[in-house]
Amino acid sequence: MILNRLMEHVLSDGGIMEPSQVTAALGLIKKVLPDLSHSTGDFTHNFIDDLTERLMQARDAANASRESKTIN
Repeated sequence: MILNRLMEHVLSDGGIMEPSQVTAALGLIKKVLPDLSHSTGDFTHNFIDDLTERLMQARDAANASRESKTIN
């Protein structure tokens, strides 16, 4: 539930992101993407596409949740 709330907050429409949205987005990225700052060698990762898909799904879920609240 906390992850869903953070993702809903990050994805809320409004143009420029508020500082709290940036902080929440960075926190989500740290949870999804590995920290490679101390890694060596060659790596191939496909996390960006997965993250984009997860964010789009969270946005759709948040919109559906908002719509169901307005209907009820």
